[in-house]
Amino acid sequence: MSTQTLSSHEHAREYFRRAREKSRLSHAYLLVGAPGSGKIRFSLDFCRSLFCADSAAPGCDCAQCRSIENGNHAGVTVYGPLEGKQVIDIDTIREVCERSHYRRDHTFIAIIEGAERMSIPAMNALLKTLEEPAGDFIIILTVASTGSLLPTIVSRCHRLYLGSGGESAPEEEAAVQALREVVLRGWGSGDPGKIISDMFPEAENNRERAQRVLAMLLEWSRSGMAEAQVSALDALNDFQEDLLELCRALDGNVSPDLVVEQAVKRARPVGELLAASIVR
Repeated sequence: MSTQTLSSHEHAREYFRRAREKSRLSHAYLLVGAPGSGKIRFSLDFCRSLFCADSAAPGCDCAQCRSIENGNHAGVTVYGPLEGKQVIDIDTIREVCERSHYRRDHTFIAIIEGAERMSIPAMNALLKTLEEPAGDFIIILTVASTGSLLPTIVSRCHRLYLGSGGESAPEEEAAVQALREVVLRGWGSGDPGKIISDMFPEAENNRERAQRVLAMLLEWSRSGMAEAQVSALDALNDFQEDLLELCRALDGNVSPDLVVEQAVKRARPVGELLAASIVR
């Protein structure tokens, strides 16, 4: 089956399977999907795939899978707001950060459910851990929308879209192709603001659209580095630094439209490399 015909869940599972096989799992993932799209179920199944000795087959009742399902596995913890609260506070995130640096003989996976509910201090605390991750630590953020997250958090995570579980994500595919065309061929005679708005019609505002453009370009550049010739690595490294600089600018309330304009401008010299790195 071509990846073009996979559902968003199947595509994400295939992405993780290949990353495991190549020992190229990231330290941070951002799962984006509407309520009811199965983000926590997907996250727990990913955890089972790492710890289960029987390939995490559906219905597996091994000790590892049971403990993950029951919420008492030493290597997997799901975090959210404390009881009676609506916000994920800094103390919760500090616990995640501290545990990420504990000595252990296994991987520790922290799942932050509804990460868009983190307070600003909590986000800033998490950002420090994302910038200096421990080698045996994986964090999974689940969100309905990235609009409330700091762009610098979004930029440091590998982002995956989860639809309803049985349907593909045509809007996401269309956005990928539209941005690819913009990077390679420019804005043409169209209005940049409208083009970006049409790419991400479900986004809450221009700031979220800018975040998604930056996250997509970062993802492409990271994928491109795996395939690029040595002579191209410096260009991709410089481009990633440019994108992180633009993420910080967006954090500092620079116009989202200006950030997108600069991101696309800086992407153009490495456009062919980025286009070749899009894996679908």
